[in-house]
Amino acid sequence: MPTITIEGNLTLDAFTDIVEGNAHVAVDPSAMEQVRQCHVDAREIARMHPTYGRGTGVGANKTTTVTLDEESQGISLLRSHSVDAGKPYGRREVRAMLAIRLNQLCNPGSGIDPAILPSLADMLNADKLPQPRRYGSVGTADLTALAGTALAMIGERPLLDAQGKADGNARQLAHFTSQSALPFISSSAMTLGETLLTCVELQRILDAEAVAYTLAMLVESGNPSPLQEAGARAVAVDEAQPAAENIRRLLDGCAWEPHNIQDAYALRAWLPLRASTLRSLHRLEQQILDIANIAQENPLFLSERLDVVHHAAFLQAALAHEIAGISLAIAQEAPLLLARITSFNDSKNTGLPRFLAPEQAGTSGTMIVEYVAASAEGEIFASATPVCAHGAVLSNGLEEDASFATTEAEQLQRSTKALTTMVSCELLVAIRAARMKHLDEQLPQSSPLRGLFELTSVISSDTADRDLRDDLQSINDLIADIATC
Repeated sequence: MPTITIEGNLTLDAFTDIVEGNAHVAVDPSAMEQVRQCHVDAREIARMHPTYGRGTGVGANKTTTVTLDEESQGISLLRSHSVDAGKPYGRREVRAMLAIRLNQLCNPGSGIDPAILPSLADMLNADKLPQPRRYGSVGTADLTALAGTALAMIGERPLLDAQGKADGNARQLAHFTSQSALPFISSSAMTLGETLLTCVELQRILDAEAVAYTLAMLVESGNPSPLQEAGARAVAVDEAQPAAENIRRLLDGCAWEPHNIQDAYALRAWLPLRASTLRSLHRLEQQILDIANIAQENPLFLSERLDVVHHAAFLQAALAHEIAGISLAIAQEAPLLLARITSFNDSKNTGLPRFLAPEQAGTSGTMIVEYVAASAEGEIFASATPVCAHGAVLSNGLEEDASFATTEAEQLQRSTKALTTMVSCELLVAIRAARMKHLDEQLPQSSPLRGLFELTSVISSDTADRDLRDDLQSINDLIADIATC
């Protein structure tokens, strides 16, 4: 198994490999040395300057002098901040959190004890994980998830293996004092990790949907004019050109006479909407990586001038806005995706029997697939309302706003799952329509679409009225493979 050395500059590929357990994790020695020096400097800085969380309480207790010793203060903070509720996060999300938190801490500034960093790597390598729950963060650091993780690292909560069993030979992985407790939990690593995983999944879904759109162009003899370089350039979004180029690649070698000079929006307006979605996706990915690759703890210790900065960068306003943006982009795409599904079912557009059914009176064919897609569309619309337009006043009024980035992340996850269902519905009817037109037999040998029909050969060609649940699930399970066509 390859080793990924974490040094504070995490890439998307490295993140994915760590989350999927495809690589061993190690901490860069030079990063460890920088963190060690910052840890030493932070002690000196805290003696020179009043420092939040070191000798003081937190939140509304910031002016209260704490009389506990360093170890007792650190453990007290972790215990009091660990309460959470709701459904536990999945193991992939927890691994994502640990990977990002480890990478953040490799950037000096937190003042944390460097011995904690290898402990995070050990958890990832052993795949023995804490089990944080979903409710507890309002987008101003994932305090409860990380405090609970710290309790698991000191043995007060269980670490679970891949089967969900607690480690019977648990040992203390780390030692937390007041110098490390607050720095450790001062991060949005869970929100960042969960959202970056969603971004990876969303990219796959969009790639698979592009294949379904290509079939719509072929089945309905759509006009490819909007996909030309000039048409893509007119969109005025950088992502339009590669998106159009991909469709041209999928259509390469196929020839047909367009039915219309100008198609309905379902075919004609695909590119501007997709370009907008891709731009939002890329902006979100970059925002996440920017936060994952910087020291953002409060307070922030500056070794170069022996100073401390107290700030509110943990209020993840930009992150919340970017998540809301991609949720809105998906909602903007959803109506035309549904329109393509209903268009496949309309004999006027395809020349095929209504609902892609046998030419027999009253057969429903793929009619109800439209309803499944519309039901998922409703979930997308419901998840698109920006929660970050609201706020919360907490801790005796000291913190009078909240980004709700974590809630935005949950909404994006729901929206992405619903989009997967819509795309599966579109692919199901697109493949049936293409088969009924024998397009699968007419494709040139070099066509990338041949791979699609090979992948989906498990889907029955029977057009009689029957239960399509298994077919739809099979398409859903093949999304990742279809995305690579």
